[in-house]
Amino acid sequence: MLHRGSTDGAPYKHPRTGVYYFRQRVPTDLRRLLGDKIVSRSFRTKDKEQAKLRNAVEVQKQAMIWERHRKQPEPLPHAQIVALSGFLSRDLMATLELEPGEASMGQAALKLLDRVADASDGLAKW
Repeated sequence: MLHRGSTDGAPYKHPRTGVYYFRQRVPTDLRRLLGDKIVSRSFRTKDKEQAKLRNAVEVQKQAMIWERHRKQPEPLPHAQIVALSGFLSRDLMATLELEPGEASMGQAALKLLDRVADASDGLAKW
């Protein structure tokens, strides 16, 4: 039987209930971000062979989670930003077609656009 603190990659068997768990320490390079702790999930089984199969899957899933935490956000290319703004605009227009809202909201938006257009670098910042 595994001792209580085992995080060696094998399924952990709870000493009182006999239920197996996935347990893994947070990698050293991620402890500052996630804290010095252990990730643990129940396999909801007392069957050792089932626990071994589920553990193999969980090890792969957790490796992908660690990798996602390690990656930094990447800047979007201009073309992708333009495409996303098109989707946003289309969805906004569809919403406004169904429920245009108060006239004062449109007037406020036009005033904001005029103010931005009048600034020397306003449209570039916008």
